[in-house]
Amino acid sequence: MTRKRPGGGAAGHTPLHGNGATEAQRLLALHLSQAGNPDESKQILRRLARQYPNLPLVRADLGVCLFREGQWAAAAREFHHALRVDPDDWETAVYLGNALRLSGKTNAALKVFRRLIDTGCTKPLVLESFYRAALEGGDLEGILPDVRRILQRNPRLSLAHGIAGEIHFEHGRGDAGCDHLRQEGRLNQSAVDSIRIYYMLGNPSSSAPQEKRVISRWVERYTTAPQQPPAVATRLRRGRLRAGYLTGEFTRVPAWYFIFPMIRYHNPAAVSVYGYHSRKRTDDRTQEFASYCTAFQHVAAWSDDQIADRIRRDKIDVLVDLSGHFDDQRLAVFRHHPAPVSFTYPNHPSTTGVREIDYIFTDRWIDPPGSPSKYVEQPWRLESGCVPFLGLESAPAVSEPPVLRNGYITFGMLQKSLKLNDVVWDLAAGAMRAAPRSRLILRYNCADLDNPRSAASQRIRGEFRKRGVAGSRIFLGSLLPRAEYLAQRREFDIALDTFPYNGQTTTCDSFWMGVPTVTLSGETHVSRVGGSLLARMGMQEWVATSVEEYAAIAGREAANIPQLIRLRATLRNTARRALNPARFGREVEQAFLTARRQVGS
Repeated sequence: MTRKRPGGGAAGHTPLHGNGATEAQRLLALHLSQAGNPDESKQILRRLARQYPNLPLVRADLGVCLFREGQWAAAAREFHHALRVDPDDWETAVYLGNALRLSGKTNAALKVFRRLIDTGCTKPLVLESFYRAALEGGDLEGILPDVRRILQRNPRLSLAHGIAGEIHFEHGRGDAGCDHLRQEGRLNQSAVDSIRIYYMLGNPSSSAPQEKRVISRWVERYTTAPQQPPAVATRLRRGRLRAGYLTGEFTRVPAWYFIFPMIRYHNPAAVSVYGYHSRKRTDDRTQEFASYCTAFQHVAAWSDDQIADRIRRDKIDVLVDLSGHFDDQRLAVFRHHPAPVSFTYPNHPSTTGVREIDYIFTDRWIDPPGSPSKYVEQPWRLESGCVPFLGLESAPAVSEPPVLRNGYITFGMLQKSLKLNDVVWDLAAGAMRAAPRSRLILRYNCADLDNPRSAASQRIRGEFRKRGVAGSRIFLGSLLPRAEYLAQRREFDIALDTFPYNGQTTTCDSFWMGVPTVTLSGETHVSRVGGSLLARMGMQEWVATSVEEYAAIAGREAANIPQLIRLRATLRNTARRALNPARFGREVEQAFLTARRQVGS
């Protein structure tokens, strides 16, 4: 690194940058370091430091040499010396903070960065280093008050808004995160509002009509339909039906367990599959999807018109959206009517808001016949249920219920942070009060929960203490890699579902590991997925309709140890049968054929 602005003055009236000869030696040392001769550079700088102990640039440059070699503790000592003489040198202070961070002294690093920020130094390098220290120290939420103070002084500081937004998103506070994301200015308003839609699904105050209204408004505002949509041939062609799938989800994502069976189990004699991948990133799952397709196109860089034109040229009979409002969606393509029939699979568990899409897959448990419609699309109820599960046979073996070795019930909750809210704390605390001596293992996707002293860990334990459950009964941690995440369920007797954003992958994974789930059913699509899964598993008695009933079910089932033992031994096989992906694929295929015949008749 080329150093540095000259200093101003120093103790003992010694110039901060020394005399001409000293400065020439210092610059020679820097040149040698940059030329790949760090040892000679350090020799010169150490000699100068002995001769002129009050020259901060010499000590700082020596610290930089040591820093580059990974000698963090030694570098920090040199930076400390330099700052004692020139405490206003913010660059050296940043180096010191990062040397402390890299040597594992994150609390000391945070103090250095806080001192800089308190002096009004909010340069990007300072804020980025502060954020990294908090992230690596497992207390990201702990710096939120500092970021708020920065924004009080400078409300338009883009980077500070970005950091504040990231902290809120990490802990599931979507509205606050989106407010900061908008002020940061990195994303356009369409993208910010789309993220807000996703977080709306986890808001207990959101209703089905509200979801439909908000999502439809986004579609009308940010997508356009052609003035005169091209006519689509509706004559039923002979031969195999052509099904096209348009999505960014052809990658290693949780949705794979549910959407892959739609493609994997098509009968090649009846259906030709065409894939349109709208995400730039690809991986092994992309290749696996492509292997089942007659043709597979990477369309991330294509315009909506280009995609629609290709779909028409491929003569697609049924076009299927698998993204909803998740990343890399291309819902605007459906407004061009590129195929005679269109479906959406609610991987994003709500309406798309696109009136040009004909049908949405659902089932009689999520949408009982005669119930008010939650969608702009027409519901298409799959007889055996709209959620299959392609469980991995390589998953860890099922173990006995941990209550047998612990002597108490362990509840488990492994979810995304956006699914956690005051109602979820009420549900979990109620379950624990109903099962005396029980424990809860709660994990979500943030490293803050690995630090028991973090602001987030203290906040969550405080939520339980307010509800009459000792914080010592709660174990917190971040999410785990897939194999460890499944193995973690060996420590669960009963899984606790979230509300209104029910678990889907998490609930199916729990079944696969022999762990039953208590759920609360509401009125939105996303709040009825848990009830649908449990009903299909023959476990309707695990579905609650109120916070009080949820606690009662948890307490009743926690006391029934023989039942927990039986379920542990049978749930994986029950899931294979009840959530059978091959049957789901056949029902989807029949839906396509029936819908296409209806249009062509």
